[in-house]
Amino acid sequence: MFVEGAGGLGSPVSIYLAAVGVGIIIICNFDSISLTNLNRQILHDDTRISMHKATLGITTIERINLEIIIMALCN
Repeated sequence: MFVEGAGGLGSPVSIYLAAVGVGIIIICNFDSISLTNLNRQILHDDTRISMHKATLGITTIERINLEIIIMALCN
C-alpha cells in the first residue's frame, strides 16, 4: 500500500494499515517534523523535531506490527 504523506492524514492511515496487517507499506514524504504539526501527526513526537517524517514514521509503525514490510521514500 502506498501512503502519500506522513502528516495529518498519512499518520493515522499508516497506523491503521499496520494494525490490520497490510503486508507492504510505502510512505512517501519529503518534509521534516515541526512542533506546530504534532497536534495532528500521531506518528511523531517532540523528540523528532526537524527529522524526516517518512523515515521516523517507520519506527512508530514497527512497534505496531513487526511482521509487515515498511519502506520510506524521502530525500
